[in-house]
Amino acid sequence: MIAEVLLVLAGHSSSLFPTDHTIHPAFSPLLHPGEEQCLESLGQIAVRYRKIKKACSTLGRTPSRYVSALYATLNQILKDEYENLVVETEAKVLKRDTSLVASGSFVPLSSIRATFAEWDAPLAALENLIDELELQSNWQPGPLIDLLLTRSHTGIHRVASIHARLCEAVQHVWISQLQAFLIHGSLSDKDPLASKDFVLLEGSVPSCLSAQSQESISYVGRAIGTVKAAKWENQFPRSLALDHTKMLESVLPQDQYAFDRVIADIRTTVSEWLWLNVLTHKDVEVAVESLASYFLLRNGEFALSLIREIERLKISRLTGRSGPTTMIREQDLHLALLRASLGTTAQHDPSLSYLRFRLPSGPLRPLLPSLATAPTKDLSSSLNPSSEPTTFDDLLLGTPLLLTYSVSWPLDLFLHPSDLHIYAILFAYLSALRKTHTRIHACWTSLSNSQRARRRWTGLGEGGTVEDLEARKLLLRCGWGVVREMSWFLDTLLGYVMTDVVDVEFRKLKSLLLEKTPGLIRQPTGTQSVSGTDIGISQMAHAHLQSNSTLPASHSNTSSAPPSRLDFSTLRNIHTTYLERLLTGSLLSNPALTAIIRMILEVCERFVAQVERWGGDVLPALLFEGSLAGGGDKVGEMVKERQTMVAEINETLHTLLESFYEQLSLSTTQQPFSAAADASKSMLYNASMATTSGFHTFIRTKRGRRLAGDEEVRRHVERLLLRLDFNGVFSNIKHQLPGTINCFTEHVATIRSSTKLLFINSSWQRMSAVALRRLSHHARLFSTTIMTSQYTPRLIGAPNTLEHRVYLEQNGNVISPFHDIPLFADQNNGILNMIVEIPRWTNAKMEISKEEAFNPIKQDIKKGRLRYVRNCFPHHGYIWNYGAFPQTWEDPTQTHAETKANGDNDPLDVCEIGEQVGYVGQVKQVKVLGIMALLDEGETDWKVLVVDVLDPLASKLNDIEDVERHLPGLVRATNEWFRIYKIPDGKPENQFAFSGEAKNKKYATEIIHECHEAWRRLIAGESPAKTPSYDISIRNVSVQNSPGLVSKNDPTYTSVPADSRKPPAPIEASISKWFYISSAQLPDDSARTSRL
Repeated sequence: MIAEVLLVLAGHSSSLFPTDHTIHPAFSPLLHPGEEQCLESLGQIAVRYRKIKKACSTLGRTPSRYVSALYATLNQILKDEYENLVVETEAKVLKRDTSLVASGSFVPLSSIRATFAEWDAPLAALENLIDELELQSNWQPGPLIDLLLTRSHTGIHRVASIHARLCEAVQHVWISQLQAFLIHGSLSDKDPLASKDFVLLEGSVPSCLSAQSQESISYVGRAIGTVKAAKWENQFPRSLALDHTKMLESVLPQDQYAFDRVIADIRTTVSEWLWLNVLTHKDVEVAVESLASYFLLRNGEFALSLIREIERLKISRLTGRSGPTTMIREQDLHLALLRASLGTTAQHDPSLSYLRFRLPSGPLRPLLPSLATAPTKDLSSSLNPSSEPTTFDDLLLGTPLLLTYSVSWPLDLFLHPSDLHIYAILFAYLSALRKTHTRIHACWTSLSNSQRARRRWTGLGEGGTVEDLEARKLLLRCGWGVVREMSWFLDTLLGYVMTDVVDVEFRKLKSLLLEKTPGLIRQPTGTQSVSGTDIGISQMAHAHLQSNSTLPASHSNTSSAPPSRLDFSTLRNIHTTYLERLLTGSLLSNPALTAIIRMILEVCERFVAQVERWGGDVLPALLFEGSLAGGGDKVGEMVKERQTMVAEINETLHTLLESFYEQLSLSTTQQPFSAAADASKSMLYNASMATTSGFHTFIRTKRGRRLAGDEEVRRHVERLLLRLDFNGVFSNIKHQLPGTINCFTEHVATIRSSTKLLFINSSWQRMSAVALRRLSHHARLFSTTIMTSQYTPRLIGAPNTLEHRVYLEQNGNVISPFHDIPLFADQNNGILNMIVEIPRWTNAKMEISKEEAFNPIKQDIKKGRLRYVRNCFPHHGYIWNYGAFPQTWEDPTQTHAETKANGDNDPLDVCEIGEQVGYVGQVKQVKVLGIMALLDEGETDWKVLVVDVLDPLASKLNDIEDVERHLPGLVRATNEWFRIYKIPDGKPENQFAFSGEAKNKKYATEIIHECHEAWRRLIAGESPAKTPSYDISIRNVSVQNSPGLVSKNDPTYTSVPADSRKPPAPIEASISKWFYISSAQLPDDSARTSRL
């Protein structure tokens, strides 16, 4: 019977247990109850063993390598431990071992039961494991490893040990697949870890892996796989691949810390190699500049144009009939994005194609701004650290709107999704500020126009009572005060964010990139250079050793240090720090301040919407019902209503401004926080960051020292505090003098006794006067920008072809840039309009066509060929934005008294020296600085030097002397350029009047007025437009009493072609050649030049 029991335990069938572990009924009466219980327990062990063995033999042949490895390991464990125990027990019985055979003659069943008792729990656990595995036909490695890891965490040692060994076996198979993916970039046909586009499949990795490791695995596999698929000549070094193989063999995913460290080291090494061999510095620089231009709104003209296009889209949907056309969809926003780029520097920027708007909530119908009183928000709840972070992504459109940037390989090695999310947050914030700022300025302009009309026609209260007149005066004063305070605050905040934060941090980032570049050892992309690779690897190894060294810097061996270079980790750290400093400096890291800013913007939007509803004025028209007192009232009902609304908005605004200043002051007293997280990964600002209210700079500090970057951010904020409190308005507001005045007098307070009015002291009045002057200047520039922004180019044909034309449109209608655009944008302040014909750094000689109807801009032609200026070293193309003043003409019949030469029969030429590169057909507002008199083939060709009024140096450049002071060498370079630019074409050098001297602003202004008067005579018909020597088209659509005035029904107008823009045609390679002009050349042999 003992032999029968041992056979059953070995997995054989027996008549003792006909079905399961239950003893045959015929044997039960012959056994003692204790013996029967022992036999049934042994039978239970045998049944479980047979079930597990059967599963190992059948399911072990599954296609899944992970499940096969599990069953193979399990089978080996049973063979090595359980089956050996059966053999050993049988041997002891045969040898009559005293530990098992009693008195050398019989074997108690209890001894056998005790011997196999240790397998009760393991076999039960394994049976349960088999049942769970059979529930699924296709097990992914991730869930399988998670299951085994979970089961190994038990208090029964043998059960934990068996499951741990099974888990390790599956992990080793997974590691082999991971090695193929990370080291060779290859994927198995069966159970691949990633898709064909190198995205980790669901269930391909265990949950014990951190999110950083999962992202790094995808990153490295995609990089190596892409380089391999592209058959790059310079493949990943074999020595590093072997090192990575050994590193992966030394760890398992269950050891999370060690595994994360290995994956991070592999990623760092691969990133450094990619930075040396694949990803170029230019790729990074272009991406950073594009993101700064569009997400940080450094391209100001595009940002304003985009805001206008979105507003126009909302209005078009609001005015449309019900149906699908009233919905705003993502494709509509994309079209708005493209329309916004027209006529701006973004028009030909290829980076624009990477931008997309996304509507998380789907298509929607736009809504008008709410005019209802906004629910009073509890400031204390907004200042609560546990409150939810404030978002700004719904202020531009009225619903959450996200700007995204498509990143492809290899740029996604540098830009992580978390980085782009931060850029999207910054765009939402800055665009909300810019939009509200624009609307407040438009409101200011509307109030100004209404006030101007009122002064001219009616006055304040014609026909009303004395109380009416007084109430209307006070309402007007308070309305102006509100819009003034709003504009002052937004001017200050937006100026601070864009100038002190965005511009400063961007320049710092560029300087760091450029500073690190000279020492960089790089190879041309796609080329093989063994020495270069070896050097790069040695530098990576040196940098790795240095980063892990615990020795002080003074003990390091500096003699063998490699040259300074920008490694990839440093590049990521620089960019991450840049983003975090932007978030911190722009106040987005402080939830209390962002909540207050959000409320301030909402109050501003509400006020602007209310003024728009009132027809652009806070005062009701005198003829409106309720405008003047009626019946027994002393003040009109409409005036009372508006007083209440304006007073409420005024009080809310000042409460928020006080809270903003208070929180901003408190934030500067908080201790700085330095993140301990890996700086090579961008950190998203989420709700967990809202637990701190101070300013944070996420830059590692040196031991025992505070980082200078933290102090610089703090200084930014302190400068903002000084600007907000430049006259002590906030610091002294709690200590007002007894005689202070409020927005409304006591007379108005009696109208609505419940209205709470905020008192303003004399320092507020002083501040308001300064703010008023500043705001007037900005409003003037803003209104000028709005006027000229109506001009957009209509492109015909492909650039660099004979058919190409650039017509100018105003509000969609073609106009003449020669005759219809006014010369003066703001004559009182000396601001003129100029038309850009040739953008800086370009060679195509574009000019206004005087002969064609409506004077489109086209490329000059000579002998049937398009004209280009040559690159006379060191000048590339035109060195300024070159163009002309509209409504000017250099009369060829008039001889100038000082130059002794006639005019050149063209509009007055202009050289705009600002830093922004223009585009063909752009209308710029400029201020005059000086003038030069070129004598071109015996004709006087004036060249006026101007600067864009929006240029950063515009306030410092007021006359020709300022140009030399702030832009040394530019006047001399301009003189040189005009003298030599025709020499490569075989012509002598040009000459200047006045010995090449540049005349001052006063002289230039006189010449401009002379040419403007000459144009007046031309357009009025006093000077002939057609003579034997020239034929000028004077067709226009706006100059009254002009013989050239035509209607929109005129055939010459209707025959203007529609927009048919095409990609630029290729340019001859010779146009890009350099021409070296010797300064010692004489005019008669000046054609002898050397060319490359």
